[in-house]
Amino acid sequence: MKKLLFILALFFVTFNIQAVAKKYPKPVISKEQKAKILIKKYLFEHLNDFNSYEPVLYSQIDTLFSSIDSDPIYKTKVLEAVKMKKECDETQKLIVDLAPYSKDINNDKDILERIWKKYFDKLQQNIKYVEFYKGNPIGFKLNHKYRANNLVGAKTLSETVFGFNFLITEIIYVKAIEKNL
Repeated sequence: MKKLLFILALFFVTFNIQAVAKKYPKPVISKEQKAKILIKKYLFEHLNDFNSYEPVLYSQIDTLFSSIDSDPIYKTKVLEAVKMKKECDETQKLIVDLAPYSKDINNDKDILERIWKKYFDKLQQNIKYVEFYKGNPIGFKLNHKYRANNLVGAKTLSETVFGFNFLITEIIYVKAIEKNL
């Protein structure tokens, strides 16, 4: 009888330990929910009167791409174009200054045309680069439209784009969308 009670007790203890050892699953929080939580925290810190805050609309979460201004290739292309423009200006000034002493003005014109053509070709390449620039994914973004009191206490309708890192643990970009009336 003692053996039976011991075996039953051992069975229940083992079963209880296994049940307790199972962790309760954490609730799954969607990207949108994480973003909304971060937005509310941000607005709590930055609004004049958070108690007057009323969410109006949230867009779907979307990929946030880098700006062309932060692209190192584009920066290099711009610097090259600026350097080339400076060289073109200096060469043109030199040719114009020496024109009275030149024996072959047509050759001078050809030199200037080749230099400026090279510069304009470089500009065309830069324009094409800008037109086809896609950017690199750097996180997620969400547009949020809301009402809140301003400094005077009047309700205003605002729309802001919020950018988040890939894990949606922090806001990395905030831009108010201006209304054109």
